[in-house]
Amino acid sequence: MTATTPTNDQERNTHSSGAKIFALSAIGKSIQQMLLDKTQGQAFWIRAEISKVTRASSGHFYLDLVEEVRGRQEAKMRASIWKGNAATIRRTLGEEFDDVLKNGREIVFSARITYHPLFGLSLDIQDIDLSSMLGELERRKQLTLSTLKAEGAVGPNRRLKLSLAPQRVLLIGSPGTAGFRDFISHIQENEHGYSIDLGILPVTVQGESAAGQIIHALKLADRIAEKTPIDAVALLRGGGSPLDLDVFNDLNLCRQIAASSRPILTGIGHEIDLTLADVVAHRAYKTPTDVADGIIDSIGNFHQAVMDKVQGIAHMAEQSIRADREAVLHWLNLISERPVSKVQLLRGALSKTGFQLAQITRQQLAHEQLSLAHNRSALGPIAIARIAQVERPQLSTWHSALEQHTRKALLLQNERIAGLQRTLGLLAPERTLARGFSITRTVNNGKALTNTEGLQAGERLCSTLSSGVIESEIIHVKPNHHE
Repeated sequence: MTATTPTNDQERNTHSSGAKIFALSAIGKSIQQMLLDKTQGQAFWIRAEISKVTRASSGHFYLDLVEEVRGRQEAKMRASIWKGNAATIRRTLGEEFDDVLKNGREIVFSARITYHPLFGLSLDIQDIDLSSMLGELERRKQLTLSTLKAEGAVGPNRRLKLSLAPQRVLLIGSPGTAGFRDFISHIQENEHGYSIDLGILPVTVQGESAAGQIIHALKLADRIAEKTPIDAVALLRGGGSPLDLDVFNDLNLCRQIAASSRPILTGIGHEIDLTLADVVAHRAYKTPTDVADGIIDSIGNFHQAVMDKVQGIAHMAEQSIRADREAVLHWLNLISERPVSKVQLLRGALSKTGFQLAQITRQQLAHEQLSLAHNRSALGPIAIARIAQVERPQLSTWHSALEQHTRKALLLQNERIAGLQRTLGLLAPERTLARGFSITRTVNNGKALTNTEGLQAGERLCSTLSSGVIESEIIHVKPNHHE
């Protein structure tokens, strides 16, 4: 072998062009060393979205991180949280730890950039900054709220008319959760026993698919409402962290609530939580239980208002009936008393007229007789002389005529007096008694009775009949049916 003949190692590490050929492991180690030299093991704060998270049985966590801009993926990288760091982060985040490490969650974390020849580039997560995440959530929430206001989405659902007694309700929530169960329990076991027709549209209320499922359920509720009367839709989610409740700040979800054809009643989180879904809904309650109580209270208020109206109508009807009864009794008394008093009045007037007529007739007759006697005395001598001389025949004629006229006048007056006497006889109390009537008086005061008012059992009465007087004692006082 000459000096110009290359060895096998030389051929293996040299390209035919003369360029050096590197082993893959050497490239990997070189990149590893270069990255270490460049970063000096320093940790960097990074923002990314978790597209997938896997928890190993060893306690390690493996994450796939992405960055998207307007729906387009700009970067993708793997990350890991080793068991020791995971325990430290869990102590720092507390109950929020499991809520943070979820698919679709955007996190802010501190990580070292590492490279391994076998496993490639990776991020070794050291810490997670929850405050930065919450600040980012709030920033996005305010941005979404501004968009909703600009689009006029805040208010349309609130202006929908909610039934005074919402008894047909569609429930959108996650079955099995505490809030869901509390709502069902309060509705079905309400103390008033109100019957509420409840339909259920099950959805998941957390995770990356939650917003889409809720939007689909809201659209389905509108389609159901086109065929079946629906008073309201209850959108529920029990307590949770701000990260858990962030799904209810989704822009498209809020747009769908604003566009719903039925009032949306929300009960999301705890008393202090307020999501954008609450802002655009018809009414936001503090908890799912409060939604149920609000529905029951509305029905109760409506029921009480109806009962108040019914009682008012019944009271007015009772007053009207009482007034009408008193008026009827008043007129019945008048009707029963008026004929008797009228007959008595006419009888008295007729008696007085008859007496006056008889007196006038007697006076007129007496006057005529006096006048006649006077004329007779005055005319006697003259008449005798006249008769003797000239007018005896004429005087005889006048005498006959005068007698005839007098007889006629007396006969007419006698007929009038006889008619008045017959009328008085017909109206005499004795004749009334003879027809079967009687006059009943109390023994105490002798007052004639016209009704049963004031009479009591045991009181003594005196009844006058045509043939005599009867004394009696009251056994029982029974009013007529019209009384």
